[in-house]
Amino acid sequence: MKRARDIMSGDVVYLHPNDSIFDAAKLFSELDIHGLPVVRGERLVGMITVTDIVKFIDIKIDNLPELKSGSLTDVVITIFKTLKSSETLEREMHKISTTKIEDIMTKDLITVSQNTPFIEIAKLMEEHKIHRMPVVSRNRLVGIITGVDLMKVMIEPHARRKVKIPKTG
Repeated sequence: MKRARDIMSGDVVYLHPNDSIFDAAKLFSELDIHGLPVVRGERLVGMITVTDIVKFIDIKIDNLPELKSGSLTDVVITIFKTLKSSETLEREMHKISTTKIEDIMTKDLITVSQNTPFIEIAKLMEEHKIHRMPVVSRNRLVGIITGVDLMKVMIEPHARRKVKIPKTG
């Protein structure tokens, strides 16, 4: 039976609590990801996600229609449409962008150890609707498991099968 240590990514990109939400958004954009662990020293202290940032923006910017946490592109378009002028956009984004991650991150985390079985990890992620599972040892972040990592384990027995990729045009 596979365990967390067998499927986790050990080289984890993370943010610090004093980083700004602008830093988080920039990393999300550059790495094409939706969330990262937050580490103080070597200790895991939280997680920050696109959803956390969207909820914060929704609270801070007046007159925004309700933002959905789905597509980041839709959120950005809604903000642009609502704020209309670039001056207003710049002013509002400046106010928001200096906010520290620790002010909006999720602090009450579910974590697993390196010895946690694959099935238990999958159940926890499904039960709590989380997409990133931090792997810790003595409160120290040692890895992370994503939904893609779980999928790789599930398809591994069939990995030798060839998949025909349809092409358009």
